[in-house]
Amino acid sequence: FVFDINGNIVTNYHVTQGADVIYVKFSSGNSYPATIIGEDPYSDLAVIQVDSSALFRENLKPLQIENSSEMHVGQQVFAVGSPRGLTLSVSEGIISQINRIDLNIITGRFWTGGLIQTDAAINPGNSGGPLLNLQGDVVGVNEYGLVDIATGASEQGLNFAIGPATIQRVIPELISQGTYEHPWLGIEIADVTPLFADSVGLSDARGVFIKNVASEGPAEKVGITPFSIIFSVDGN
Repeated sequence: FVFDINGNIVTNYHVTQGADVIYVKFSSGNSYPATIIGEDPYSDLAVIQVDSSALFRENLKPLQIENSSEMHVGQQVFAVGSPRGLTLSVSEGIISQINRIDLNIITGRFWTGGLIQTDAAINPGNSGGPLLNLQGDVVGVNEYGLVDIATGASEQGLNFAIGPATIQRVIPELISQGTYEHPWLGIEIADVTPLFADSVGLSDARGVFIKNVASEGPAEKVGITPFSIIFSVDGN
């Protein structure tokens, strides 16, 4: 989708990855060459920019990004894209949950967090398209739908989009710098469950258990060690 009047267009990194030639086709039917401005594999976001001729011939209408604080579970949304090449398709659903950060358990992939779960259908060809609210503002960038690893069949109602906070943080950096440097701690964590708390003699099931610490990462440099439990950060 069009991000600004300079012809910057937001899509997924997995759409642009390895591309040699890119064309953008507008609803007018006109196609224009585009170049990759920036890519970020960790958030799966990319920015491409159309040729300047598009700025003169097309009526570019940048989409607004919704404030993440205004989103809520149950909110009605629409996914726009071209699933299986069926251009300008719209699917309807709700926001099933916000700020999903634990999908590596399901997918085995690394995620930066902040994903939106929706039951609006997101299929191959929806990637990079907008997830919109009723006002036409962007609440997410369509990412992918879960599939059953054994059968390859789509999991019903389990679709995900990159949230607005990530879009607003990453996209301007991709436009200005071409890359985005993610902050990171360098720790692998797990919840402290009641069973775990009981096994190590904790009176309360609270805190975050550190399973592993990355070698020479930020956490290791400040003395955080594996098998520790964090109860607070900076007094909070």
